[in-house]
Amino acid sequence: MALFICPGAAQAWDFKDENGDCRVSQTFEGAGNTYFAFTQDQEWFDLDDRIFIMVQNDNWSIKDGEKLGVLRFETDEGWFENEANGNASENLKGIISLAVSFKNFAIAMDGYPQSLVITRNGKVIDRLSLSGFSYEYGRFKQCHERKAAVVRERQRKEALDRNIPHDPFSAGK
Repeated sequence: MALFICPGAAQAWDFKDENGDCRVSQTFEGAGNTYFAFTQDQEWFDLDDRIFIMVQNDNWSIKDGEKLGVLRFETDEGWFENEANGNASENLKGIISLAVSFKNFAIAMDGYPQSLVITRNGKVIDRLSLSGFSYEYGRFKQCHERKAAVVRERQRKEALDRNIPHDPFSAGK
């Protein structure tokens, strides 16, 4: 069980909804200025309702393409875990990326979690304050519901067209 000690100070959470891509992000003051973000576009929603998570810290020596194994994300509400990969670019280093199901993410993030502890092989790699998180997460969930509505409408239209030829009067039909 992780201890939920108040981590370093956070700046304001940022929510963006651009062209159906919903993103919540935060940069935390402290060692390496950790950046935490999660995002979902319609493609990720359609792909088994997954969200993409990125954690970046300037102090981390993660290499591009590095297999990091399973990372666990735990709050005082619950937890989720998944395989993670390292990413790097000229401007950013120490990037962790992974995809998780929205359902598993919501188990840890629904309610009013106060902090997020990220572990690898049982070792804490970061502790992040979730102060002020709930409002922006609520906006993210509204964006998520709009994606679900798009899928429901698509399925409704497909059901209307099932077993009905597009043009029953065309030659050869």
